[in-house]
Amino acid sequence: MAGTGGAGGTGGASENDCYDPADPTTQLPPKDSPSLRGFTCVAFRGERRCLNRCTTDQDCRSGRVCLPFCTPAIGNTPADLSRCPSGAAACSADGLCLTAQDACHPSKSCQPGETCVSGKCALPVESHFCGDGPLLTQNGCFPQLTSYAVNVNAGFLVTGSQAGSFSAGTTNVAAGTWDMTMPMSMPKPEDYLCRQFTATERDPRLVSRIPLRPYPGQPGGDDAIKCESPPLHPMPVFPNPKDPEKSILQTTTPFDMAGAPPAGQRPDRSGDGYYFDRFAPALEPTLDPNSPGKLADVSGSSMGTAGHARPEAPQLVEWMATWTSNKNSINACLYKGGPISSDVQPILSDPTTRPDRPQHLRARYRNTQVAFVLADVERAPAAGTNIHFDVHGGFRQQSVVMLSTVEVSAPARIVLGPFDSNRVDGFPTKAAPFFFVVDQRRLGRGTGGGPTRGQIVRVNPYGLSTSNGFLPVYEDFHGSNGLFPIQ
Repeated sequence: MAGTGGAGGTGGASENDCYDPADPTTQLPPKDSPSLRGFTCVAFRGERRCLNRCTTDQDCRSGRVCLPFCTPAIGNTPADLSRCPSGAAACSADGLCLTAQDACHPSKSCQPGETCVSGKCALPVESHFCGDGPLLTQNGCFPQLTSYAVNVNAGFLVTGSQAGSFSAGTTNVAAGTWDMTMPMSMPKPEDYLCRQFTATERDPRLVSRIPLRPYPGQPGGDDAIKCESPPLHPMPVFPNPKDPEKSILQTTTPFDMAGAPPAGQRPDRSGDGYYFDRFAPALEPTLDPNSPGKLADVSGSSMGTAGHARPEAPQLVEWMATWTSNKNSINACLYKGGPISSDVQPILSDPTTRPDRPQHLRARYRNTQVAFVLADVERAPAAGTNIHFDVHGGFRQQSVVMLSTVEVSAPARIVLGPFDSNRVDGFPTKAAPFFFVVDQRRLGRGTGGGPTRGQIVRVNPYGLSTSNGFLPVYEDFHGSNGLFPIQ
């Protein structure tokens, strides 16, 4: 990602404004070094960008790749030649921009400046650039469970160690979208193949990336990642639960500025939501000594006839509960909020002081299991950073421990068995029947019984003893006394 802007030098000297002092990998190597690592300011697609030039993946930072100039045609998807020089007609398998010339060989050379590569003429290019990963050229589903790694550029990836898988696909048969117009019609073979969810089928909470900038080519550009950006996201970030029509006026219109409500009315300093976008979460409310169980109001000068207002903390809690419970609320987006703990400016509870408080960029996120807000994301960490959350209480999907001697690739269904898994003289004493997983894998590997197609695996609900109790576990050949898996 781009480094921070550097300060202008003195005496006519200039500094590399793509160098980030907090990230040494952005510094350019010495001029006599063969390495290309480091960021420099270049013109890319009509704008100045801080990019890392490269010829091979070794010139890039760890985990990055040297991107090709073009993407070859795949199936019905045409080749992407947008980064190629003019005159490009095709793209080679390794990302070279090719001309329309049929072939090149010793007796038929390419045009000046072009290079003959594997019998084709390749156009000259200045250099390649490093990227966080190769461009995705196909959208589809894997036929079985496959291990892969995900790197996120300019954002945070949200993953859970105890959550169920976030299904991203279905079949026409499962969704009921196969052609049923003809009498006695039956699904076609392709209706059983995995496909992506449509926009209306996918749960909007099933997202994993909190963006710090839009992905390349994202419709709407910067507005697409803002929590409130009409007409893309017209819903107010801070709706007033008691008076939605007054939300924008309460949070954005100061007392003495043009745009105040008509008839001389001004935002209510004692009302809910006054300068909500500058609320301080760290202001701890106090209990009202005269009303047991009630939070004490806060007061301030020049607050009109009321003279007091509700504390900020319960209003923030109500706001959090409002957007997290609304499935259609904009998710994984950025907005401006109030001060953070590292601000040196004193923060007072007086509502009339809110307009002068500092603001910081925040990101809000929720999925089907957890919701949270990240504060102070004006600038991303220089390197990979892990933030851990522990969720206590409630219920979640059961997770089955996978032994190294068991391999389940494409589970199709779960069947509850009739036999109790617990011995009469064992612990726990409550009945817990075995259940069975039907695995329709195409072909296994060397583990889990060898490279066979399809199997039935038995799960013992209390089969693995740990310091925290008993966990369900897939039973291997030894654990089931030679009975499972059936292959």
